[in-house]
Amino acid sequence: MKILKGKKEECFVNFLNKVTDNTSLIFSTIGLENFSFVIYNKRCVSLQNTWISSILKNRRVKNLRIHPYFYKLPFSLGTSDDLFSSSSLQELELRLKVYSAIKVPTTSLHFQQLKFLNLYGVFFDIDPSSDSMNLNLPFVKKFEISNCHWSNGKDVIVQAPLLETISIGQDADFFEVKTHDPCGQSI
Repeated sequence: MKILKGKKEECFVNFLNKVTDNTSLIFSTIGLENFSFVIYNKRCVSLQNTWISSILKNRRVKNLRIHPYFYKLPFSLGTSDDLFSSSSLQELELRLKVYSAIKVPTTSLHFQQLKFLNLYGVFFDIDPSSDSMNLNLPFVKKFEISNCHWSNGKDVIVQAPLLETISIGQDADFFEVKTHDPCGQSI
């Protein structure tokens, strides 16, 4: 599939550039707390990463939903850093329908305010020199994870003292057999 081009796409890109600009009136005066980013058409990955980083850098956004329906959306290292260092997020939903990579910049992730976490189709690219990844979720009450994968079969240690509900799922056909060993991981 080719990336969309033309006047309509240019208008859409310009609009999103203005919306996600942290100096824009939308972010500075309205106090936008909820942001849903649904992607139906293939777009430049670097643009999408720029938009997501801008949303995450806005300290008022508490609820973020990202849904690329038909295309991979790999997160750049900068976008991953912004995601994992957000101090304002309370709800995060990443529904990456086509298995997308997120680079994990450290072996320990700490979401400061997160209360709800929903992950689908995420490949966590973890430093190969580490044996595990620690996921510290001090305020999470609901954790849903489905069709996710950790590089090199790393263990994931979840610390969530207030957790009330957890849902873990894996579709057998989601990953290609060559790249996924479900027995090589634990959570």
